[in-house]
Amino acid sequence: MKKDRVGRFYRPYMKEYVFVQLSADWLAEHLPGGLTAAVEVPLKEDDLKSLSEDRAVSPEEIGRNMLRVVGIDPTFPHTAAYLKFAVWLFGDDLADRLAKNADAAARQSLSDEAALSCRAALALQPDHPEAALCLAIVYRNRYTAASEPEEIGLFKAESIEAFERLSKNWPQLAEPWYYLGYNYLNLGLYRKAQRSWQEYLKLSDHPETRQEISRRLAELEEPVIIEDGVNQVLAGRYEAGLEILEPFVGGSYDGWWPLHYYLGLAFNQIGWQFRAIECFQKVLRLNPSHIDTMFELADAFAAVGDRVNEKKYRQKAELVQANISSEPMDPDA
Repeated sequence: MKKDRVGRFYRPYMKEYVFVQLSADWLAEHLPGGLTAAVEVPLKEDDLKSLSEDRAVSPEEIGRNMLRVVGIDPTFPHTAAYLKFAVWLFGDDLADRLAKNADAAARQSLSDEAALSCRAALALQPDHPEAALCLAIVYRNRYTAASEPEEIGLFKAESIEAFERLSKNWPQLAEPWYYLGYNYLNLGLYRKAQRSWQEYLKLSDHPETRQEISRRLAELEEPVIIEDGVNQVLAGRYEAGLEILEPFVGGSYDGWWPLHYYLGLAFNQIGWQFRAIECFQKVLRLNPSHIDTMFELADAFAAVGDRVNEKKYRQKAELVQANISSEPMDPDA
């Protein structure tokens, strides 16, 4: 089973429930449907009060409790029994109904309730496209609204993976391609963003978002070319990388430090150390604490016999590296 990275953010909701074992006779009278006395039933405080006063608790209420527990923790020990009972109680279309409930909750900005309904639907039917799409969007909204780095990172990873699974398993759906484009754009993966949005335009007939994505694709034309140049450098094809990247120097991307960093790497590798030094010094003007550039600059100075500057930049890199290593760990991280 896939690891649930974000489950712990929903587990506090489990405190709303008390799990009780009910007698076989009571279950047979009030909750037919295959439950046994060994299955602990989730009850809320009001449910317990009703039972203590000999008032009935409806099967539907208990079924909803069970589904919410499954949404909180799909690995809960009684998940299989809860889902079997819920399908008996609510019908074979339960996954569809949960997905609709999730969509309604999401539209009311009840993101956690939407997530729990989706998670329950997917526990019941792992290949339910509407529930998977809704959950991916809910996770995306959660990380874009979060402020804690760990929460952002975990929900972002879950969301991206979910959209990627959707694009693979249901490539005819437009929405995953839309969101994947933005995810890849934010990761600096311009070619993948471009391809995702091209797929979106093939599938979507929504005029406003089509116009939005058409503008985005036009803006991506040059970043895609730069990314191709960077990939050439990373693949060891330095002259090809230089041919692609050099025309962007002095243009609208001249303030983008990675452009100069990868140019510097390419120049260093082909033996043009003085050009590499110029590039790396430009990087440090734009991004003064970039450690890799400092080490590359030290190597370039060493190659031209400038021991003074080699020592200067190597010591500077080691100092920055030591300062980062000595920073105290955040206990809440």
